[in-house]
Amino acid sequence: MAGLLKQLRQWIMHKRLNYLESNKGESEWKRSTALLREIFILTDTGLLKHYSPSIGSSIPVATAFQNAEHLIAWLETFTRLVKEGDYLDKADLFPIGDGYMRSLHLFLVDNNDASVDAQQFCIAFRKLIDDLHSAISEVHDPLMGTYYTRKLNSALADLFAVQEGLLYVALNV
Repeated sequence: MAGLLKQLRQWIMHKRLNYLESNKGESEWKRSTALLREIFILTDTGLLKHYSPSIGSSIPVATAFQNAEHLIAWLETFTRLVKEGDYLDKADLFPIGDGYMRSLHLFLVDNNDASVDAQQFCIAFRKLIDDLHSAISEVHDPLMGTYYTRKLNSALADLFAVQEGLLYVALNV
């Protein structure tokens, strides 16, 4: 019975993803926090409890974030600065470099290389994306809104790469 429910949840996710793909125009697929939020809504975090190291090891993730904890800390800092209306210092900016190509399993660790629960990480990641999207949407000064969006653009590909890995797990566990 549990296997049947899992298959049903995955089927629903596939249908929702197909609906999203067929109902978005070309311009709506531009990387943004809004699109990231929509894809997170499709991701059934309950299915991530079935995550295993063997599944995570087969999913490549290309990101300049060192690990899951680094990504969460960066999102928290960036969101706080947007809410406070501050400019970003060089230390607050997205880490620029060649990035890291590793498996999702190797990415889902903290700064001490201890494993991070995929389901809990996804829930925290989604909440922070919601918070960041809201914070940027609430910026009243159009110049500051453009400034934050421009600074965020360099990180969006990496945020999407990690989210895509989580979605893939949910669709394939």
